[in-house]
Amino acid sequence: MNLNPFYHWGKYRSQEMAIKFISLKFDELSCENHRLKEQVKHLETQNNTLLRRNEELITDKQHLLQQIDELHEQELKPIIVKHSHKHKKRGRSKQ
Repeated sequence: MNLNPFYHWGKYRSQEMAIKFISLKFDELSCENHRLKEQVKHLETQNNTLLRRNEELITDKQHLLQQIDELHEQELKPIIVKHSHKHKKRGRSKQ
């Protein structure tokens, strides 16, 4: 006893069903392919956005490091305090 459900329909019917099955499988794979292409586009867009943001953060970091370096340079410079000297007459006062 043959358990193939298409066995009794004859060669033509089984070929027709095979073609329908292949066609349905092709459509299913085409839809999956389209979905994956859309997903790739979305991921590429997201990746580009993240790359741009990363570049912005690197620029900000470099700017902050430069500011830190400038502050450290100022701390290392000797502090020159200018005093205003009022010259007082020295010695004996004339009488």
